[in-house]
Amino acid sequence: MYQAEVQFVAQSGWGVKWGYNNKSGNVNIRKALDFIGIDQNNNIIDIPFDIEQYQANFIIVNMGGNDYSSYVNTLSGNAKTEAINLFKESVAETCSYLLNKLPQAKIIWTYTSGASNGAAAVSAFSTLPINLQTRIFPTIIKQVGEDGDPEGADSHCSYVSHLKSAQNIADKIKEKTGIEQLIDNYVI
Repeated sequence: MYQAEVQFVAQSGWGVKWGYNNKSGNVNIRKALDFIGIDQNNNIIDIPFDIEQYQANFIIVNMGGNDYSSYVNTLSGNAKTEAINLFKESVAETCSYLLNKLPQAKIIWTYTSGASNGAAAVSAFSTLPINLQTRIFPTIIKQVGEDGDPEGADSHCSYVSHLKSAQNIADKIKEKTGIEQLIDNYVI
């Protein structure tokens, strides 16, 4: 869509704070950002990564669902409230880390409509200094099966939903920055 260079930090089941990989809160995507990746056994590869070598314009984030489905939503009462607060702290720390390391970047933080993790993340942004808040753009993306779209593997979104979500992200980038996509979103 933009003919841009792309870098990924991704691993299914991992969260900002907790995930299916580790519910202790000690091994998560935020910690993985400091290293070159995650191996096939869900371990962070112990080789440092210098994120500052990149000049990112945008960081597209889709995190929080695993935190809630693997951990937060299994709790109740005070334990759940405390977990939500820790999640918010992790969101704020992750955004602060990325935006301070990449001073030109803006974060497109994606979540599905009605998602508790999305509402908590948006709430966390307000705890950041205003110069960081103005560089975070919450963006709603499609849920699994929304609009009657087919479901993808393991209850994840299909390519159809991903294409629609990619367009939502492109529209948000244009709305907030004026940067237009160069090529149309397409189906392979």
